[in-house]
Amino acid sequence: MKIFLSHIYEERNLADAFKNLIEKLSEGQIKAWYSSDPRPSGGMELGDWRKQIKKEMEKSKAIIAIITPESNGVTWVAWESGFALGRNMEPIPLAYFLQIEKLHSVYGDQTGFDGDDLTSVSKLCAKLLEISDGRAIREAEMKSWGTDIEDYLKIVRKEERLTFSRSLFHDHFHNAERAGQIENKKWYAVWTQVNEDGTEEVFETDTLSCWTTDTRLRMVGEGAKGKPYPMEGVVSANGHVALSYWSEGNTPICGTVLMEPADLDGEVMSGTWSGYTEKSLKAKNLRYYSGRVVMALDKKIAENWKFDEEK
Repeated sequence: MKIFLSHIYEERNLADAFKNLIEKLSEGQIKAWYSSDPRPSGGMELGDWRKQIKKEMEKSKAIIAIITPESNGVTWVAWESGFALGRNMEPIPLAYFLQIEKLHSVYGDQTGFDGDDLTSVSKLCAKLLEISDGRAIREAEMKSWGTDIEDYLKIVRKEERLTFSRSLFHDHFHNAERAGQIENKKWYAVWTQVNEDGTEEVFETDTLSCWTTDTRLRMVGEGAKGKPYPMEGVVSANGHVALSYWSEGNTPICGTVLMEPADLDGEVMSGTWSGYTEKSLKAKNLRYYSGRVVMALDKKIAENWKFDEEK
Protein backbone atom coordinates (compact mmCIF):
# COMPACT_ATOMS: atom_id res chain seq x y z
CA MET A 1 0.00 0.00 0.00
CA LYS A 2 1.19 3.50 -0.77
CA ILE A 3 0.51 6.62 1.29
CA PHE A 4 1.14 10.26 0.39
CA LEU A 5 2.65 12.68 2.94
CA SER A 6 1.53 16.24 2.29
CA HIS A 7 3.89 18.82 3.80
CA ILE A 8 5.77 22.06 3.27
CA TYR A 9 9.47 21.84 2.44
CA GLU A 10 10.59 23.19 5.83
CA GLU A 11 8.91 20.22 7.51
CA ARG A 12 10.54 17.53 5.37
CA ASN A 13 12.28 16.02 8.42
CA LEU A 14 8.91 15.35 10.05
CA ALA A 15 7.70 13.70 6.84
CA ASP A 16 10.85 11.60 6.70
CA ALA A 17 10.54 10.55 10.36
CA PHE A 18 6.98 9.33 9.86
CA LYS A 19 7.88 7.63 6.58
CA ASN A 20 10.64 5.65 8.30
CA LEU A 21 8.36 4.74 11.21
CA ILE A 22 5.39 3.44 9.23
CA GLU A 23 7.58 1.55 6.77
CA LYS A 24 9.40 -0.15 9.64
CA LEU A 25 6.23 -1.05 11.56
CA SER A 26 4.62 -2.45 8.41
CA GLU A 27 7.80 -4.31 7.47
CA GLY A 28 7.80 -2.53 4.14
CA GLN A 29 4.19 -3.33 3.26
CA ILE A 30 3.35 0.38 3.44
CA LYS A 31 5.40 2.74 1.29
CA ALA A 32 5.27 6.46 2.09
CA TRP A 33 6.04 9.13 -0.53
CA TYR A 34 6.76 12.81 0.03
CA SER A 35 7.90 15.35 -2.54
CA SER A 36 11.11 16.54 -0.86
CA ASP A 37 12.47 13.04 -0.19
CA PRO A 38 16.19 13.23 -1.15
CA ARG A 39 16.51 9.49 -1.83
CA PRO A 40 17.11 8.50 -5.48
CA SER A 41 13.99 6.32 -5.35
CA GLY A 42 11.76 9.04 -3.89
CA GLY A 43 10.81 12.67 -4.17
CA MET A 44 10.30 14.83 -7.22
CA GLU A 45 11.76 14.08 -10.63
CA LEU A 46 12.55 16.55 -13.41
CA GLY A 47 9.48 17.62 -15.36
CA ASP A 48 5.99 18.91 -14.59
CA TRP A 49 5.87 18.71 -10.78
CA ARG A 50 2.11 19.32 -10.63
CA LYS A 51 1.43 16.24 -12.73
CA GLN A 52 3.79 14.19 -10.62
CA ILE A 53 2.16 15.30 -7.36
CA LYS A 54 -1.26 14.42 -8.77
CA LYS A 55 0.01 11.05 -10.02
CA GLU A 56 1.47 10.15 -6.62
CA MET A 57 -1.75 11.09 -4.83
CA GLU A 58 -3.83 9.04 -7.26
CA LYS A 59 -1.69 5.96 -6.51
CA SER A 60 -2.07 6.41 -2.74
CA LYS A 61 -4.70 4.87 -0.47
CA ALA A 62 -4.22 7.49 2.25
CA ILE A 63 -3.10 11.11 2.27
CA ILE A 64 -1.51 12.34 5.49
CA ALA A 65 -1.38 16.12 5.96
CA ILE A 66 1.56 17.11 8.19
CA ILE A 67 0.47 20.24 10.03
CA THR A 68 2.43 22.51 12.40
CA PRO A 69 1.75 26.08 13.59
CA GLU A 70 3.74 27.18 10.54
CA SER A 71 1.86 25.17 7.92
CA ASN A 72 -1.63 25.22 9.47
CA GLY A 73 -3.88 26.46 6.67
CA VAL A 74 -1.09 26.80 4.07
CA THR A 75 -2.78 26.83 0.66
CA TRP A 76 -0.76 24.04 -0.95
CA VAL A 77 -1.24 21.52 1.86
CA ALA A 78 -4.95 22.40 2.03
CA TRP A 79 -5.23 21.86 -1.75
CA GLU A 80 -3.71 18.38 -1.46
CA SER A 81 -6.21 17.56 1.29
CA GLY A 82 -8.98 18.86 -0.96
CA PHE A 83 -7.75 16.55 -3.72
CA ALA A 84 -8.21 13.61 -1.37
CA LEU A 85 -11.76 14.67 -0.58
CA GLY A 86 -12.45 14.94 -4.30
CA ARG A 87 -11.55 11.26 -4.62
CA ASN A 88 -13.86 10.33 -1.71
CA MET A 89 -10.76 9.73 0.39
CA GLU A 90 -10.58 11.24 3.87
CA PRO A 91 -7.32 13.17 4.38
CA ILE A 92 -5.72 12.50 7.75
CA PRO A 93 -4.32 15.57 9.59
CA LEU A 94 -1.15 14.73 11.54
CA ALA A 95 -0.58 17.69 13.86
CA TYR A 96 2.73 18.57 15.46
CA PHE A 97 3.20 21.11 18.27
CA LEU A 98 -0.42 22.14 17.78
CA GLN A 99 -3.64 21.20 19.55
CA ILE A 100 -6.06 19.29 17.32
CA GLU A 101 -8.79 21.81 18.12
CA LYS A 102 -6.66 24.57 16.59
CA LEU A 103 -6.37 22.92 13.18
CA HIS A 104 -7.52 25.13 10.31
CA SER A 105 -11.21 24.83 9.45
CA VAL A 106 -10.32 23.05 6.21
CA TYR A 107 -9.59 19.99 8.39
CA GLY A 108 -12.63 20.48 10.60
CA ASP A 109 -14.47 17.31 9.50
CA GLN A 110 -11.44 15.01 9.64
CA THR A 111 -10.16 13.00 12.58
CA GLY A 112 -6.74 14.37 13.51
CA PHE A 113 -3.79 12.74 15.27
CA ASP A 114 -1.05 14.21 17.46
CA GLY A 115 2.26 13.59 15.74
CA ASP A 116 4.23 14.22 18.92
CA ASP A 117 2.20 11.93 21.19
CA LEU A 118 3.10 8.24 21.51
CA THR A 119 -0.47 6.98 21.97
CA SER A 120 -1.92 9.05 19.14
CA VAL A 121 0.84 8.10 16.70
CA SER A 122 0.36 4.43 17.60
CA LYS A 123 -3.35 4.72 16.79
CA LEU A 124 -2.61 6.33 13.42
CA CYS A 125 -0.12 3.62 12.52
CA ALA A 126 -2.65 0.95 13.57
CA LYS A 127 -5.27 2.61 11.36
CA LEU A 128 -2.95 2.58 8.34
CA LEU A 129 -1.97 -1.04 8.95
CA GLU A 130 -5.63 -1.98 9.16
CA ILE A 131 -6.28 -0.26 5.82
CA SER A 132 -3.31 -2.14 4.35
CA ASP A 133 -3.92 -5.61 5.82
CA GLY A 134 -7.64 -5.52 6.47
CA ARG A 135 -7.14 -6.67 10.04
CA ALA A 136 -7.50 -4.88 13.36
CA ILE A 137 -4.28 -4.28 15.28
CA ARG A 138 -4.35 -5.55 18.86
CA GLU A 139 -3.26 -3.38 21.77
CA ALA A 140 -0.45 -5.81 22.68
CA GLU A 141 1.01 -5.43 19.20
CA MET A 142 0.83 -1.64 19.49
CA LYS A 143 2.72 -1.78 22.80
CA SER A 144 5.53 -3.69 21.11
CA TRP A 145 6.13 -0.63 18.92
CA GLY A 146 7.27 1.45 21.90
CA THR A 147 11.00 1.55 21.10
CA ASP A 148 10.45 2.39 17.42
CA ILE A 149 8.02 5.19 18.23
CA GLU A 150 10.33 6.59 20.92
CA ASP A 151 13.12 6.77 18.33
CA TYR A 152 10.73 8.60 16.04
CA LEU A 153 9.72 10.99 18.84
CA LYS A 154 13.36 11.90 19.49
CA ILE A 155 13.54 13.28 15.95
CA VAL A 156 10.23 15.07 16.44
CA ARG A 157 11.46 16.79 19.61
CA LYS A 158 14.49 18.13 17.75
CA GLU A 159 12.23 19.45 15.01
CA GLU A 160 10.01 21.22 17.53
CA ARG A 161 12.68 23.85 18.22
CA LEU A 162 13.26 24.42 14.51
CA THR A 163 9.53 24.80 13.88
CA PHE A 164 9.04 27.35 16.64
CA SER A 165 12.22 29.16 15.59
CA ARG A 166 10.73 29.65 12.13
CA SER A 167 7.20 30.45 13.22
CA LEU A 168 7.81 32.53 16.36
CA PHE A 169 11.37 33.83 16.57
CA HIS A 170 11.15 36.03 13.51
CA ASP A 171 9.08 39.13 12.75
CA HIS A 172 6.49 38.01 15.29
CA PHE A 173 8.90 39.29 17.93
CA HIS A 174 11.20 41.46 15.82
CA ASN A 175 10.07 44.16 13.41
CA ALA A 176 12.91 44.21 10.89
CA GLU A 177 11.69 47.40 9.20
CA ARG A 178 11.61 49.37 12.45
CA ALA A 179 14.98 47.92 13.47
CA GLY A 180 16.41 49.12 10.17
CA GLN A 181 15.76 52.70 11.26
CA ILE A 182 18.22 52.20 14.14
CA GLU A 183 21.13 50.48 12.38
CA ASN A 184 24.20 51.89 10.62
CA LYS A 185 24.41 54.79 13.04
CA LYS A 186 26.76 55.67 15.87
CA TRP A 187 24.87 55.97 19.14
CA TYR A 188 26.09 57.62 22.31
CA ALA A 189 24.93 56.20 25.62
CA VAL A 190 24.89 57.35 29.23
CA TRP A 191 24.19 54.70 31.85
CA THR A 192 23.20 55.79 35.35
CA GLN A 193 23.22 53.87 38.61
CA VAL A 194 20.27 54.25 40.99
CA ASN A 195 21.48 53.77 44.57
CA GLU A 196 19.53 52.30 47.47
CA ASP A 197 18.99 55.78 48.96
CA GLY A 198 17.40 56.98 45.72
CA THR A 199 20.36 59.04 44.53
CA GLU A 200 21.54 58.63 40.96
CA GLU A 201 25.01 58.88 39.43
CA VAL A 202 26.65 58.18 36.09
CA PHE A 203 27.79 54.57 35.91
CA GLU A 204 29.29 54.51 32.39
CA THR A 205 29.33 56.44 29.14
CA ASP A 206 30.11 54.81 25.81
CA THR A 207 29.56 54.68 22.07
CA LEU A 208 27.66 51.93 20.29
CA SER A 209 27.82 50.55 16.77
CA CYS A 210 24.55 49.06 15.56
CA TRP A 211 23.32 46.72 12.83
CA THR A 212 20.40 44.35 12.31
CA THR A 213 19.48 40.98 10.85
CA ASP A 214 15.99 39.77 9.93
CA THR A 215 15.58 38.50 13.47
CA ARG A 216 17.89 40.51 15.74
CA LEU A 217 19.15 43.97 16.60
CA ARG A 218 22.85 43.93 17.49
CA MET A 219 25.01 46.56 19.17
CA VAL A 220 28.64 46.61 20.26
CA GLY A 221 29.56 49.11 22.95
CA GLU A 222 32.95 50.57 23.78
CA GLY A 223 33.48 52.66 26.90
CA ALA A 224 36.02 53.74 29.44
CA LYS A 225 36.52 50.14 30.58
CA GLY A 226 38.33 49.51 27.32
CA LYS A 227 36.73 46.18 26.44
CA PRO A 228 33.94 45.94 23.85
CA TYR A 229 30.73 44.25 24.89
CA PRO A 230 27.92 42.93 22.68
CA MET A 231 24.18 43.47 23.06
CA GLU A 232 21.55 41.59 21.13
CA GLY A 233 17.77 41.81 21.14
CA VAL A 234 14.60 42.65 19.29
CA VAL A 235 12.57 45.71 18.25
CA SER A 236 8.78 45.89 18.29
CA ALA A 237 6.64 47.62 15.66
CA ASN A 238 6.26 50.70 17.88
CA GLY A 239 9.99 50.98 18.48
CA HIS A 240 10.34 49.38 21.90
CA VAL A 241 13.74 47.68 22.28
CA ALA A 242 14.66 44.71 24.47
CA LEU A 243 18.34 43.76 24.68
CA SER A 244 20.61 41.37 26.53
CA TYR A 245 24.25 42.27 27.09
CA TRP A 246 27.34 40.35 28.15
CA SER A 247 31.08 40.86 28.07
CA GLU A 248 33.70 40.10 25.47
CA GLY A 249 36.25 37.65 26.77
CA ASN A 250 36.22 36.10 30.22
CA THR A 251 34.78 38.99 32.23
CA PRO A 252 31.41 37.63 33.40
CA ILE A 253 29.16 40.69 33.13
CA CYS A 254 25.60 40.23 31.89
CA GLY A 255 22.26 41.98 32.05
CA THR A 256 19.23 43.35 30.23
CA VAL A 257 18.15 46.68 28.74
CA LEU A 258 14.62 47.92 27.96
CA MET A 259 14.16 51.13 25.96
CA GLU A 260 11.52 53.09 24.06
CA PRO A 261 11.64 56.06 21.65
CA ALA A 262 12.10 59.29 23.62
CA ASP A 263 11.61 61.82 20.80
CA LEU A 264 9.55 62.21 17.66
CA ASP A 265 12.47 61.84 15.24
CA GLY A 266 13.73 58.46 16.42
CA GLU A 267 17.09 59.93 17.43
CA VAL A 268 16.81 59.27 21.17
CA MET A 269 15.93 56.10 23.10
CA SER A 270 15.68 55.86 26.87
CA GLY A 271 14.81 53.24 29.44
CA THR A 272 16.19 51.05 32.19
CA TRP A 273 18.95 48.51 32.61
CA SER A 274 19.95 45.95 35.21
CA GLY A 275 22.61 43.31 35.54
CA TYR A 276 25.70 41.92 37.20
CA THR A 277 28.74 44.12 36.62
CA GLU A 278 31.19 46.55 38.23
CA LYS A 279 32.54 49.97 37.35
CA SER A 280 36.00 48.44 37.13
CA LEU A 281 36.57 45.23 35.23
CA LYS A 282 39.39 44.48 37.66
CA ALA A 283 36.84 43.94 40.42
CA LYS A 284 36.84 40.35 41.65
CA ASN A 285 33.23 40.21 42.77
CA LEU A 286 30.42 41.45 40.59
CA ARG A 287 27.21 42.71 42.13
CA TYR A 288 23.75 43.55 40.90
CA TYR A 289 23.15 47.10 39.66
CA SER A 290 20.14 48.76 38.10
CA GLY A 291 19.65 52.19 36.63
CA ARG A 292 18.58 54.19 33.64
CA VAL A 293 20.02 54.62 30.18
CA VAL A 294 19.70 57.09 27.32
CA MET A 295 21.04 56.49 23.81
CA ALA A 296 21.14 59.36 21.33
CA LEU A 297 22.67 60.11 17.95
CA ASP A 298 23.85 63.45 19.34
CA LYS A 299 26.50 63.07 22.04
CA LYS A 300 25.55 66.32 23.79
CA ILE A 301 21.90 65.27 24.03
CA ALA A 302 22.93 62.00 25.67
CA GLU A 303 25.23 63.73 28.13
CA ASN A 304 22.65 66.36 29.12
CA TRP A 305 19.55 64.17 29.13
CA LYS A 306 17.17 64.75 32.03
CA PHE A 307 15.19 61.58 32.75
CA ASP A 308 12.86 63.37 35.13
CA GLU A 309 11.72 65.66 32.32
CA GLU A 310 10.67 62.83 30.00
CA LYS A 311 7.10 63.05 28.77
